[in-house]
Amino acid sequence: MRKLFLFACIFALVGCGGGGGGGGSDHGVTFWAIDCRDSAPDSFPHFMYTLKADKVGEGEYCYIYLERNGRRAAEPDIPAIIYQFDSLIYPKLRAAYGNEPYQDIDGDPKVYILLLDIRDDWNGTTIGAYVGGYFFYLDQYDVHYSNKKKIFYMDIYPGNPNPSYSRFTDFRRFRHTLAHEFQHMIHWNITKGRNPNDNNTWLNEAMSEAAPYYAFNEISMDRVSYFEGETEGIPNHSNSLTRWGPPYPDTDYSYLLDYAVVYMWGQYMADRFPDNVFMNILANNADGGGKTAVVKYFSSLNQEHSLYPEINFASVFRDWSLAVFFGDNTSATVSTDNASWAYKTNTSNRWPGYHNKIYSNSSFNFNNGLRTLDQWSLGYYRDYTLGGDFTWSLTGPSELSASFYTDGSLTPSMSRGDNYPYNGEAYLILQNAQGADANPNLSISPASTQVFSTQTQPRTPPTPAEKLRAISQSAAVPPTRRGATEPTEPIPVCIQDILSWRAEEIQRQMQGR
Repeated sequence: MRKLFLFACIFALVGCGGGGGGGGSDHGVTFWAIDCRDSAPDSFPHFMYTLKADKVGEGEYCYIYLERNGRRAAEPDIPAIIYQFDSLIYPKLRAAYGNEPYQDIDGDPKVYILLLDIRDDWNGTTIGAYVGGYFFYLDQYDVHYSNKKKIFYMDIYPGNPNPSYSRFTDFRRFRHTLAHEFQHMIHWNITKGRNPNDNNTWLNEAMSEAAPYYAFNEISMDRVSYFEGETEGIPNHSNSLTRWGPPYPDTDYSYLLDYAVVYMWGQYMADRFPDNVFMNILANNADGGGKTAVVKYFSSLNQEHSLYPEINFASVFRDWSLAVFFGDNTSATVSTDNASWAYKTNTSNRWPGYHNKIYSNSSFNFNNGLRTLDQWSLGYYRDYTLGGDFTWSLTGPSELSASFYTDGSLTPSMSRGDNYPYNGEAYLILQNAQGADANPNLSISPASTQVFSTQTQPRTPPTPAEKLRAISQSAAVPPTRRGATEPTEPIPVCIQDILSWRAEEIQRQMQGR
């Protein structure tokens, strides 16, 4: 990405500029905010601007401020927002993830929620994505351009902060975003900005994607829909879990694929493991972050609980691939009912197309033949020949593994060199556990051979405007939303990944002083 932070000297400007007022200030507080439009400068601090906001509500754990003279479709329902945060989001997410800073730099334990029309390029037609909300780590420092308090920012146009107002996005998406951003605040406090970018972004976003489940016991059907779909002929489920960036250099790419995959993994983790799974993972996040923190959590389970013998990242990844395949129930399709190979049935709604059987009658897209898999990604291959056998004949060292399913019988882990005959439809569930393989071959008799390899390319973080445009124009977005000429349902977008990159840039500059 273009250099976003050019002024490390801001950290010498303690106490300067805009930012706030205490919780007791009733009117006319000045806040810094981020301009996310394409026309905004892309270097810090030039994309910062100030706005005036009035205090319009106060709860047990939060203050609500509303942008003065800001454009909004409907007046926010302040009591509804306070209820969602105080009664559901705040206590439940702290129990699931841990605590945000109790007092923070302003000495106040309450969280500020600033309601504003976030400056972005959403127009309801060609740009259908908008910044739904964000948490900016700089507000945790006593420096210039900081609001010097626990604060996150929630969009109110086209975001909908009123449950009785039906135009554009519904209030359910607004409160999901509220939970999503609060997890980012908690996550930052525990990690203190360590391990930004690709190493930890996927895990940070997976935790935020699971936050509405903990807060409201609701699943995100939009994410399920994207996961089940395909982009440029490639099923979306084959997007890498752990690599936050383009999965294939020669195809259209949408950040929605990243969110869909990490959501499905995060929901599976929430379903399978104790309620404090993510809190314990975050406790291990100091050293390495991301996958390393998850591995440490699994290691602790091996030592402390007989219910989780010998699990590791690869074995849970395999179990997750089976849960994706079987959905919310395995007993009707597999003779051995293994709860690790299913999503819970009490997640408010059944997953579309799962309903106690595999995806035969759903919109789930199986891989069209065997194709290259990205690191830590899944592949689902279905054979219609109604007879034959699979031969698992990998050559050389490889982390590629597979499960085999046919006629109610499941082989969780296929053995190299063995033949797996079938008389009806057969399914391969492929797991590329590392992406660090040595070009192994998978032979399917009488079908062909496909080479699997790692896709690597440098990733450059976009500006917020570039991210919104990429999502709006992506082939992953349904045609009813993509390039529309009439107003369509807006797509809320998080920019935490971009802000994490900016955090690293500032940290490097601080260390270099």
